[in-house]
Amino acid sequence: MLWYKETDHPDALYVDAFAMMAGDWLKEVFPHYKYNRSFCDYFVDYIPSKNEEKSIKFREEGNALFTQLDWYAAMEKYNESLCYARYDSKNLGLAYANRSACFYQLEMYEECLADIEMAIKSGYPENFHWKLKNRKIDCQKMMIKGIQRDDFGTKLSFECDPIFPCMANVIRFGRDETGTYALYANEHIDIGKTIVLEKAVSTYVCDRFGLRCFVCLKTQCNLRPCPMCTAAMFCSDECYDYWGHFFECRHTYSKDKKLNGTVMFEVRLIMQVVAMFKKPSELIGFVETTLREDPEELPDHLMDTKSIYRAYLKQPILPSYLNTQEFFISAFAAFSTVLTYAQFKSYQKEKNRRFLMHLIMHHCLVSHRNAARKIVSGDSELCMSTSLMMKYFKHSCAPNVSMIDLNGHAVFYTHRPVKRGEKLEISILNILMEPTSTRRRMLLENPVYGGICNCIRCQGLGNNMQDIFEIITDRNFGELFQGTVFRDRKHLMMVIERCESFLTKNQNRAFSEPIAQLITYYTELCNIRALGPKFYI
Repeated sequence: MLWYKETDHPDALYVDAFAMMAGDWLKEVFPHYKYNRSFCDYFVDYIPSKNEEKSIKFREEGNALFTQLDWYAAMEKYNESLCYARYDSKNLGLAYANRSACFYQLEMYEECLADIEMAIKSGYPENFHWKLKNRKIDCQKMMIKGIQRDDFGTKLSFECDPIFPCMANVIRFGRDETGTYALYANEHIDIGKTIVLEKAVSTYVCDRFGLRCFVCLKTQCNLRPCPMCTAAMFCSDECYDYWGHFFECRHTYSKDKKLNGTVMFEVRLIMQVVAMFKKPSELIGFVETTLREDPEELPDHLMDTKSIYRAYLKQPILPSYLNTQEFFISAFAAFSTVLTYAQFKSYQKEKNRRFLMHLIMHHCLVSHRNAARKIVSGDSELCMSTSLMMKYFKHSCAPNVSMIDLNGHAVFYTHRPVKRGEKLEISILNILMEPTSTRRRMLLENPVYGGICNCIRCQGLGNNMQDIFEIITDRNFGELFQGTVFRDRKHLMMVIERCESFLTKNQNRAFSEPIAQLITYYTELCNIRALGPKFYI
């Protein structure tokens, strides 16, 4: 059905896939929809309006968390206070000033200084300016001493590859034993090195809008609110001026945040794609040419938006998802929504409209298979982003690489020293501490992997009893796990460095259960280092 045409004639229309798929779904899900009519019945306003009382309430909640030394949670509350404050409200200045105190405590002094300036510009009471002045002096003293947070995960640890700039020049593509492309080390790579830093093809914030930039997902930065809605915050002038928010502002598709995030993710993606091309015929030609190419071949380069989009179209998909109601709802809602935008006026012509239908369906399949979804409590999705490089890191239950989704980028870093010529592998599931039988079952049941791992651990070759005995009787191994709460970032970094030292010392040992335990602990520490969830006492 997908990408099928009505006849074999070169100018034939693509089949009306939604009419073929819908059946009773169309009436069940969209009871007011009349086919071939522009759809806007379900694109409605579920986002609360600005509210000064809520702004004050969130700021007071942030103050309470601040007194508990929970800087990150307090910062999120101050961001929510900013979201609900009117553009001319004194609450803006108060929230910026309070947030600057969080940045100071987190040793993010440049961000603290920026917030101080925004607080003053936003009407922070003059009789309290002395507080900000003293904080500014303290920041400058710390910066002179060279005290500042590290930049883990924000840049590559080596020079970038000349044609794949998201990739360090110390790694390369190569064919593995299965004949597919994988990544290999060109030289020895130490532990804790960022080897791939890939910006997401598309992003969308689904929930907890005070946590990250609405456009690029950057967090723990000088976010400023949209003056019109309560859902969007922006980290920079570039994101603030993002033209797509004109269409998104104060609108959602559904009260169901997960469904809304999925639909609006596809809406944003197709808007970005259409904007790359001057007219529909150019986009149609580009997509049709790309889909005729071998999806297993490497991209020529990833140096511009069109080359990245070409690689996105060739990402693997799960065809079985095509037959689900979730797929139909998200694809149909995204398609119907964008047709209400003036930007898509040229796609109202039946030929272009049918093509757009199939393209959005294809996007939904790619996104479902390849998008990273940050999950918080229950079934709530925090945000969505996509990665193209993940498929080149082969799965292993004895991996040497981990990935963290940071500020809208997929960050791949080494958690063991990697020898020259060694394949770079990652665990696609959080299963390193599971027994072999459980890992095998979970991998077989996983729709993305669906196979058997033949790594050294799964073959039963990793548990050298002499190695295990020497590791667990090493005093340094036991001391690493003493205490799980960190006094400050300095204490956290000290433990991380000790983990790296121990893993480096034991780099030639087989990937045994104690090594798996330590790597799991190390990657958790790296997540804390980068993302900073509640970890300070």
